[in-house]
Amino acid sequence: MAYLHLGGEVAILDREVIAILDLKSQATSEASLEFLQIVKEEGFVKDLAGDKAKSLILATENRVYISPISSWTLLKRANLEHLLTGETKGYKLEDGQITSLEN
Repeated sequence: MAYLHLGGEVAILDREVIAILDLKSQATSEASLEFLQIVKEEGFVKDLAGDKAKSLILATENRVYISPISSWTLLKRANLEHLLTGETKGYKLEDGQITSLEN
């Protein structure tokens, strides 16, 4: 079990990471901006970066983090083999759909 430090005093289990996105490349996408606006309105976003935002981390249990640490640095730190298999802490990504492994 490994932890991934996201910035400030926040660390999550590496198995909880669904995706790490670079905000500079994602910021130009209309769909990404719309997604970020919706999750902010729903209260799922924890901003750890303020005006120094570099990456967006999607985690299980409807959690989204904005981090001051670059996506490249986070990816190098993390043990994210579960993203390659599509399995994330009780969830599985298959054919573009996330399903619970508990069902």
